[in-house]
Amino acid sequence: MQNQNKPTNAKTKNILVIAVLVVIALALIMISRLTMNRQPDLSALSVTLPPTAAPAAMETPAAETAPTETETPTFTAAPEATEETKAGDAASNADAQAFVLISVGGRLTQIEPLDEDRDVEITQETGETNVIHITHNGFHMKSSTCDNQLCISEGEVTVDNYTRRILGPYVLCLPNQVELEMMVINATTPPDAPDI
Repeated sequence: MQNQNKPTNAKTKNILVIAVLVVIALALIMISRLTMNRQPDLSALSVTLPPTAAPAAMETPAAETAPTETETPTFTAAPEATEETKAGDAASNADAQAFVLISVGGRLTQIEPLDEDRDVEITQETGETNVIHITHNGFHMKSSTCDNQLCISEGEVTVDNYTRRILGPYVLCLPNQVELEMMVINATTPPDAPDI
């Protein structure tokens, strides 16, 4: 009689283990969907930072005196863009519905609009070079000086497929520490789970 209960107890334990694993998997899927639905501040789209610029040193702010009640705050106007800059920014960003965020060494260096066919070359001080081909609908790594060339075989990220790719909106060149990320303006739906 005791031998008949052992298989039932083992089945019950197996079912409990499977149920716990399913709950953990569902929790991880929910967390990944919540974290992939982030929208960065796109107010600095016209800013391009050189990849070799060193981060500013941390400085402690000087002690400031608090204004008295009678003082009126003064505001300085933002510097005005030249006509050439205004025309260039308006032309490049007005038609773009998506952008590629380019990071080198974990630091955002460029934001490029997906508005026309062109190549963007990233050359680092150490000699590593990556060439990104940008179209009006997506981007891919065209060439790289890395040894394994996996970044080139990751394929194209487009506005239509970035939610279904294994790497989602990313193309990564790990040896050169270059990261490309698709950012779609006004994306209203969270990314779907990738097709496996």
